[in-house]
Amino acid sequence: MRNPLLTKLKQAQILTVQQTEQLEDHLKQHQESLIDAITALELLTSECLASHIAKIYGLPCVNIHNFNCSSVYDVDNLTTLIIRHSALPIKTSKQKICLAISDPSNSEIEKEFRFTSGKDIELVIASHEQISTVIDELYVGQIKSRAITQPPEFILHDLSLTQEQKEGPLTPYLRSDNTNTPLNQYIQNLITCALKKGASDIHVEPYKHRYRVRIRCDGVLIETDQLTRQFCNRLTSRLKILAKLDIAERRLPQDGKIQFQLEPSETVNIRISTLPTMCGEKVVLRIFPTQAKESSVQILGLNAEQEKLFKQALGKTQGLILVTGPTGSGKTTTLYAGLNQINTNSLNISTIEEPVEINIPGINQVSVSPQIGMSFSHSLRALLRQDPDVMMIGEVRDEETATLVAQASQTGHLVLSTLHTNSALESIQRLQSLGVKPFDIAYSISLIIAQRLVRKLCHHCKVIKDDVTELPRESTLEGNTTLYTASDSGCQNCHLGYSGRTAIYEFIYINQAMRDAIIQNASLSELELCVRNSRMPSLKESALAKLRCGQTSYSELTRLFDF
Repeated sequence: MRNPLLTKLKQAQILTVQQTEQLEDHLKQHQESLIDAITALELLTSECLASHIAKIYGLPCVNIHNFNCSSVYDVDNLTTLIIRHSALPIKTSKQKICLAISDPSNSEIEKEFRFTSGKDIELVIASHEQISTVIDELYVGQIKSRAITQPPEFILHDLSLTQEQKEGPLTPYLRSDNTNTPLNQYIQNLITCALKKGASDIHVEPYKHRYRVRIRCDGVLIETDQLTRQFCNRLTSRLKILAKLDIAERRLPQDGKIQFQLEPSETVNIRISTLPTMCGEKVVLRIFPTQAKESSVQILGLNAEQEKLFKQALGKTQGLILVTGPTGSGKTTTLYAGLNQINTNSLNISTIEEPVEINIPGINQVSVSPQIGMSFSHSLRALLRQDPDVMMIGEVRDEETATLVAQASQTGHLVLSTLHTNSALESIQRLQSLGVKPFDIAYSISLIIAQRLVRKLCHHCKVIKDDVTELPRESTLEGNTTLYTASDSGCQNCHLGYSGRTAIYEFIYINQAMRDAIIQNASLSELELCVRNSRMPSLKESALAKLRCGQTSYSELTRLFDF
């Protein structure tokens, strides 16, 4: 879809057809704003562009240097919005804020400032270069200096290791009290903010003129900050030092890990990945709590029949339980819940993972290391000599591992593992493609679970959905069932109308009819008929059940399924 500002600039003949095409090609290759692209290609100066935009939208054009912006610094606690949208308050009163922006095509800017401040917003146009300079000096600079004087909520430690850590695996800890630098304080604040919001990842992304910081909450990325390139270059180097990476190597991806100490008895594992891009190194921090939260089969969100089948499969002395789904669909959580269900003194339970995400007391957990030849299959062969009762294999990804898993699950071992497939039945085809014989598939698998994660509606602000004409036929409402949707603006308790996630499941219990069909190399459609005869709900049917009970919205389901 064409940028609305670009369309207006072309219609006003500010840009030629050739320049418009040049910009469109540039924007496809570079993730930056239209205004940044225009100035980068030197099609117009920043001041000239601001003047044209002001005329097109009928707004005043001002020179930022004529205003004392420091006198209105963060009067209404708008720093986050100011940095996120590159929008600068230049005058304020009890009823109104005069806001300088460079791109008025984004109507959300005015709405967000009005909602947050509770005041009327008067828009004026200014040079993007002037706005960015003042924001960098006044707001980003103040954030960094303010971090020195404000006591942190948690202690950020540096790399000095205790004797206990020196004797154990060399995982860098954030330890020591010498943290009163803007850089260390920013790292601490960034991580603690992400932890408070329940984020799974932090993205630090380089662009031509600045860096963008985003966190992934409930599976969706949310922008939290924009920083100068100079500060972020130092930030990237510091993170690489903490993770024991080579700070001089900027041409190749690198992976490392650190531990963030919240309290003396509680730490969080953080896996750091760097990736060279056209504008610099992108850094992603993946957050793993080191101690398992209360995780049990009862809190997975299964219906009564699904919970019964899961516990029944977990109670067997042998068999294979497969959990399938794309990355980030909650497979590991389901596996850990299953392990917790059977974690007793009478069983020898071991896991092979890449990496170990959560430490579970009473379970032997092994982290694979392909760099030294310790793969899933190599680790599994070693584990089979350790007298295991239950084994959890992080992923079946090659022929050798698949064959060993199938054999182990038929010779007195209960095995849990995952596959990356789009549906439960595709797991059978996937195992066949990995060289497992149909007979071994039929008599090794006890249960296949396919799952997805959907965002839950915030129960504080969800609203009734009046228009139900778009709903699919299979979502027929019963009685006075009321459907809900997310609030457009959300509330202080949620992320734009959603809070947390819930899983939807499809269970396939391998009965004799399914075994016979698998041995006879039945087609996918024939296998589906067997599943339907068992009357277990499909993924879509489970999703619609969550919709009917008001846990999620139809628009959320359409992100995952075609109805």
